Amino acid sequence: MYKYYDKHLRQWEILRKKGVTNYFFLYGLMGSTGYFIFTYLLHMVFNDGFETFTTLISSIIFGPLYAGISWVMEKRNTKLLERYGLKRAV
Repeated sequence: MYKYYDKHLRQWEILRKKGVTNYFFLYGLMGSTGYFIFTYLLHMVFNDGFETFTTLISSIIFGPLYAGISWVMEKRNTKLLERYGLKRAV
């Protein structure tokens, strides 16, 4: 159990050192691409009209939103892990 938390905290430290801008670029881009592909696949399965422009705009909005929410949640979870003593000396 502690190994998972230690690993999580080490990964978070690496991401935090890279900075918010890189995190937003990486995870925002991944979130946007994932959202666009998933929406495209849903439209193909249900034979719905796929509107490329609106889906592209919504994915551009969704990517940074996802990155921002995940950054805040990771910070909060890390603080909780450190506060309650789940961080051990490696």
